[in-house]
Amino acid sequence: MSGTHWQAGSTAARERPSWIEAERWYDSGMTRAKIAINLPKQQLLRVRREVRAGRADSVSGYIAQVLAEHERGESLQGLLEDLIGHHGKPTAEDVHWAKKALAPRRG
Repeated sequence: MSGTHWQAGSTAARERPSWIEAERWYDSGMTRAKIAINLPKQQLLRVRREVRAGRADSVSGYIAQVLAEHERGESLQGLLEDLIGHHGKPTAEDVHWAKKALAPRRG
């Protein structure tokens, strides 16, 4: 099978075993569901530009990536709120120390 390309409509595509088609659409790490969404034209154009630029593998991939980033942001926000709840808000002195400690090192 090495070097064989499965393209829709090709002889090879019509002859490939059914398990290859199932494997192609199945992601063992998570289940997926197909949906239809409506986007403003400008947003869709942006998504397609991102895909063409190689920053996403597909429109669906781009949307999944953006949602994952949003979820990480919400998770970090929740952590921050929890820390503030337990320890209080950082003081101006704390912020000054953190900026100094996290500043890029010159070398």
